[in-house]
Amino acid sequence: AGISALTVAALAVFLTGGDVARIVGEHTGWSHATISLWQYAEWPIALFFVLFALALIYNLGPNLRRPWRWTTLGSLVAVLAWVAASLAFRVYVHYFTSYSRSYGSLGAVMVLLLWLYITGLAILAGGAIDAVVCRESDRTAGISV
Repeated sequence: AGISALTVAALAVFLTGGDVARIVGEHTGWSHATISLWQYAEWPIALFFVLFALALIYNLGPNLRRPWRWTTLGSLVAVLAWVAASLAFRVYVHYFTSYSRSYGSLGAVMVLLLWLYITGLAILAGGAIDAVVCRESDRTAGISV
C-alpha cells in the first residue's frame, strides 16, 4: 500500500503539479515565480518518491532482519539507471524508430511495454546491488549468511 501511494504521489506530481502551481500562483499574485519554481522542484520531488518506494522494496522485500535504511546504494543506482535509461529510450523512440509505421495503433503499446521492461531491469539491478552490499557487510562483520 505504501509503495502504491508513493507511485501515485509521483504521478500526481507530474500530472497535476503544473496546474496546482498555476492556481497557487494566481492566488498569491506570484504566478510566474511559482510556476518557475515548480518547474525546477518537480523532478527532485518525483525522484524522491521513487527513491523512497525503491527503498521500501529493498528493505521490506527480503525476509531478513535488518535495520531500516532510508536510502540504499541499490535504490540510488536503480533510480539513476532508470532515469538515464528512460531518457536514452526517449531519444531512441523520438529519433531512430517508427513504431507507429511498423505496428500501427499498437506502436504505443509496444513502446510502453519496452519501457516497462527497461524499468524492471533497473529495479532488479538495484536489488542485486543491495544484495551484494548486504552480503559483503555481513561477511566483513562475521555474520554467517
